[in-house]
Amino acid sequence: LNELMELRAFLEVRQMEQESTEYVAVDTTGDMPAICQSLTLSKLAPLLAAIQGAIALINSPLTQQLIMLRSSSRFLARLTTSLEQRVTNADKLVANMEKCAQRRAELDGTIAETQPKVAALVAATRAVQRSAE
Repeated sequence: LNELMELRAFLEVRQMEQESTEYVAVDTTGDMPAICQSLTLSKLAPLLAAIQGAIALINSPLTQQLIMLRSSSRFLARLTTSLEQRVTNADKLVANMEKCAQRRAELDGTIAETQPKVAALVAATRAVQRSAE
């Protein structure tokens, strides 16, 4: 990571040198290797973007978590416990959903059974009401 950061800094400086008109008068490339001297502004931009992308990947939370998993047994144990709790909670939720579905089916059956009784009571009540009038 340090080497990538150093390379990024070098490329950024090199890019600023090429963009600036102040450095044109001073030849700063004399002691650089030929490959560094041949880097033009159009070649620097994709290199700099690739380096910044690699640094971003290394510093991403997912990569950091993978590094922690590899290097820390305590982190692995904590993550394992957390995942086991989630699985337990998910199993409980599935069981509760099944119970709710079963209870709903029972209630639908009860409603279906009581509908004719309610209809008969309504009819009887109306008949009594008519006879009372």
